[in-house]
Amino acid sequence: MIRISDYLGGTHEHALPIFSTYWAESAKGSYFIADFYPTADCICDIPHMEKHLEPLEDIFSKGMDYFPALSLGRNPNWFKALVSPYCLSGDFSPSTKETQQQIIELMTTYLSIYYDLWEKDQPREPDYMKTLNRRKDAIKENFREKDPGGFMMEKAVGKELGDLGLRVLF
Repeated sequence: MIRISDYLGGTHEHALPIFSTYWAESAKGSYFIADFYPTADCICDIPHMEKHLEPLEDIFSKGMDYFPALSLGRNPNWFKALVSPYCLSGDFSPSTKETQQQIIELMTTYLSIYYDLWEKDQPREPDYMKTLNRRKDAIKENFREKDPGGFMMEKAVGKELGDLGLRVLF
C-alpha cells in the first residue's frame, strides 16, 4: 500500500482552509481524497467560500470527468460534515498508470492552488478568527478520535510511531 497524506492548515491568525490529501493503493484498488476542509461555515460566510474554495472549481470538474463515479458514500457522517463542496473522494478498481497519473495531477493542482492562496493570505481580526479556530480544533479532534487512517498508520509503523504521527499531523 502506498500512503500519501499531507496536512496544511493556516495558523490561528489566518483564515485558510485545511489542505488535505490522502491516497492508498492496494491489490484491491485505489482510494483517495483531495480537499480544502473549510474553516468557516460556507453558507454563513459566502465570501470565505468564494475566496478560498472557488479556485478549485476547474480542477474539481476535471476530477469528476476523470472519475465520474466519485462520491462521499462510504465516508462516515462526521467526515461528510467537514468537507468542502470541492472534495474529491472515492475508491475504484482497477488502478492503472493512467488513474495514478490523474490522481497525482489532481493532488498537485490542489496543492498548487493552496500555495497560491497561502502566499497571498493576510492575518485576520481575532474576533473573526474565533469561530474559524473553533472549527479547526473540532476537525483536528474528530480526526484524532475517529479517523480509520490511524489504524492503518498503526499497522504500518506500530502503535507508538502511529500515535506520534497522528499527534504531529493534528
